[in-house]
Formats: sequence, C-alpha cells, structure tokens
Amino acid sequence: MFDSFPATSVSATSASSIGPHSTEVNSTEVNSTMHTSMTTSSDQQRQVADLERRLEMAEDQWRRSAADLDNLRKRFRREVVREQRNERERVLLTIVSVLDDLERAAAAEPAADGIQQRFVEGIESIARNAALKVEGFGYPRVGAVGDVFDPRIHEVVGTASAGVSASAGVSASAGVSASAGVSAPAGDATTTPRVVAVTQSGYGTAEQLLRPASVIVSERDD
Repeated sequence: MFDSFPATSVSATSASSIGPHSTEVNSTEVNSTMHTSMTTSSDQQRQVADLERRLEMAEDQWRRSAADLDNLRKRFRREVVREQRNERERVLLTIVSVLDDLERAAAAEPAADGIQQRFVEGIESIARNAALKVEGFGYPRVGAVGDVFDPRIHEVVGTASAGVSASAGVSASAGVSASAGVSAPAGDATTTPRVVAVTQSGYGTAEQLLRPASVIVSERDD
C-alpha cells in the first residue's frame, strides 16, 4: 500500500520537471517560426519593391523610346516634304526659264505679216499656259508695272527718277540696259517706290517665293 507513493512522487516530480522545459521549447520554436516568417515577409517586400522599381524603369524607358520614335517619324516626314518641295521648285525653275525664252522670243520683233503674227500669238499662248501651270503649283506670276515695291517679291535692278527717262536716270545693273526706255510717273518720287518696269517676271508669294521679279523702281526724292 505504501509502495505506490514513491511512484506517484516520481511521476509528479517528472511532470513538474518536464512541463516548464517543454513550454520553453515550444515558445522558442514559435519565436523561431515567427522570426523566419517575418524575415521571409521582409524579403518578399524587398523583392516586390525591386520588381516595381524595375517595372517603373522599363515603363519610363519605353515612354522615352516611343517619344524618340515619334520624333523620328515627324522629322522624316518634314524631310520628305522639304525634299519634295525642293525637287518641285527645281523642276518649276526649269519650266520658268523656258517660259522666259518664249516671252523674249514673242517680244523680240513685231510681226511683219499675218503668218508671223499667228506664230507670235502661238508662242504667247504657250507662255500663258505655262505660267498658269506654274501658278497651279502655288507660284503665281508677280511683278507688274505700277505695283508698290515689295522687297519680299521684288528684286531691284535699276531706279528711275520722277519724269526722267531711263536712258538718263536709270541706274542699270544685272544686265539691265540704261536705254530701257522707262520713266517713273511724276508724283511718285515722294511716295512709296513703285515698279516702273519689269525686266523679268517673278513667281510665287511672299510666303512661298520661287523667284523674285526683277524690277526697275521709282526713286524717292530725299
């Protein structure tokens, strides 16, 4: 009957000695697990932040590349338009040069008979049609006697004093003969200079000029 007490005492002692140690072990494991979990979570956050940073850099690089490509396309279109305009102007200048020859041929000598008159009229008709074709490309003929001098579309090759004939008062240059036979209208000398003669027609506008008109203008009375 008394033999059971030592066993009970041992069991109680064993239980009392094992219990706290077991709790301490479990707490350490939990703490270790929590620490590992927190470490893993922190690593994941850093990885996410790094991926977001890389994504943002990739998006920024993509936007820059897209902008560069768009600018390249725009610059290429501008260059194509400019080259097309330059080529068109080169062709039109060739046509205008031929047109000048036709006008000079028509004005060279008065027609002596009906056949020659029709020939001259044919040349003039061809010249007019050619001028209309050039105008159709946006380059109308400019330069007419009486026009107010405009440095944007006129190139002065000579001047004439009011009421003085060109043979006496025209300062000739660029192949303009002093005997051109033009005079500035009286009364224009104290106003804005006006065109009194056109030695070569111009084509275009102030904004888009193919060739300026070569003109003789009235002198201002200073």
